[in-house]
Amino acid sequence: MSDPQDLERRGIEALRRGDRAAGADLLKQAIAGGAGTAGAFTALGGALLQGEDFGDAEAAFRSALDIDPHRAAAHRGLGIALLRQGDVAGALSCCARAVELEPGSAGNQYLAAVCLLTLGRIEDSVPFLRKAVELDPAHRSAHTNLIWAAEHSSSSTLEEQQSLRRLWCERHAKEWLANPGRHANTREPDRRLRVGYVSADFRAHSAALAFGPLIFHHDAAEFELFCYSSSAAHDHVSDALKNASEHWHSAAGVSDETLAARIREDGIDILVDLSGYSKGQRQLVFARKPAPIQATGWGHAFGTGMTAMDYLFSDPVTIPAEERDQFVEEIVDLPCCLCYEAPGPTPPESPLPALEGKPFTFGSLNRAEKLSKATVALWSRILRAMPQSRLLLKGARLENPSMRAYVLRAFQDCGIDPGRLSLLGSTSQYQHQQALQQVDLCLDPFPCSGGITTIETLLMGVPVVTLSGGTPASRVSAAVLAAAGMSEWIAGDEDEYEQIALEMAEDPPHLARIRRDVRQRLLMSPVCDTRRYAKAVEAAYRRMWRRWCGAGR
Repeated sequence: MSDPQDLERRGIEALRRGDRAAGADLLKQAIAGGAGTAGAFTALGGALLQGEDFGDAEAAFRSALDIDPHRAAAHRGLGIALLRQGDVAGALSCCARAVELEPGSAGNQYLAAVCLLTLGRIEDSVPFLRKAVELDPAHRSAHTNLIWAAEHSSSSTLEEQQSLRRLWCERHAKEWLANPGRHANTREPDRRLRVGYVSADFRAHSAALAFGPLIFHHDAAEFELFCYSSSAAHDHVSDALKNASEHWHSAAGVSDETLAARIREDGIDILVDLSGYSKGQRQLVFARKPAPIQATGWGHAFGTGMTAMDYLFSDPVTIPAEERDQFVEEIVDLPCCLCYEAPGPTPPESPLPALEGKPFTFGSLNRAEKLSKATVALWSRILRAMPQSRLLLKGARLENPSMRAYVLRAFQDCGIDPGRLSLLGSTSQYQHQQALQQVDLCLDPFPCSGGITTIETLLMGVPVVTLSGGTPASRVSAAVLAAAGMSEWIAGDEDEYEQIALEMAEDPPHLARIRRDVRQRLLMSPVCDTRRYAKAVEAAYRRMWRRWCGAGR
């Protein structure tokens, strides 16, 4: 009979060679034979994780920790096993312990951040992501998530956010940025142009509501559209966008190199990024410069830091003139950074609930992960100033018990009784907007403001108080309100925000009169004039092209 310790040694060697099945089998034999060391159980747990046997992996890691509770690798492995089984709170506890035991491990820091991101606690993930990037500068996923998460952090400045983008490009895209290659596109200023859109959100997603009108209302005589979808998800929105464009390519699972080559083969004149650094982004495709002109906009459109990206679509409110030197891209101003076309019927507006004998209700239908600590503190100040008022929050994340508990605790820590909060989960789009019939006045989170949510709130006739801060992500709602002629709802600091909210809440008849015109003001604004908006975008495309052709600006 084989020596159990020898079996353990051979099992670990097999795993190092990449033979997972043999390694796991040898380790099981070793453990059955009495070599049940913490190392053996940890190695077995790792092999079971690779085989996606998460339940048995969990058991192996727990056995390892029974023997050695200070083994960081076993805490990390247990965290992964729990995360893959849906126990995110348990996973976070394990990963946090792994960080305590091995703070110099970028992997431990990143896994703790992933748990926090999964729970929707984006602001809390930032320190872990910063540390992961510091410890391992080549950790692209940590750096990408840090760029995105920093938009949700009150301590993150515009300078830092743009620096993070430039550093990402320096570390992860330098190879291609240094050799962009030449383009064979014919320099004819007035010919029909081939425009390519790259996104992971050609589906039922808020980003598609913003860029969809550009595709639905494009001038087919002047522009031939190519859509490169980086998501495997396909739904009725995907079908509509596919039918509205001349060419549709699935890029899910396609390498950056292959996709860039395909775009070159298609002869794209202007390639447009619709994702920024959000989930599913393809910045390494754009780094290869497969088209002579490249632009970014609409989906997380706060800059890329990439010299291969020529233009950034925005507006003077989101990115004011005095901040534009922070961006690598040239800013192209549109009537608003967003446009919007309702995907279906919109519920009717409602009378002001407070005038019907109901408690005054503030509300927000933004993603719960936008609830920064500063947001919770300010909203709590407002609620304390109106002791009989309530707050309604709605979003898919609030279906998660851990997230619900976190939100209620955050407000309770600021002196707000949990009974004053109504937390609603995900519903159909129609029911989502219908929930606003219970709300008197909406409050916008910061520093990551609303976007499509702000538009849909105004469409229901409910005004939104917003705080215009020091980063583009904090000014999207302000841009929408300004475009709708509602600049009086834009605050410059927290005190003014509180003042606007309380003055309106304390005069319900006045607020009711204001609400009568909100929907119409939005519908008459450039935000909802989507055909005209699409023409403005296409006029910008033509100017870009003529400039490249040398035929004028």
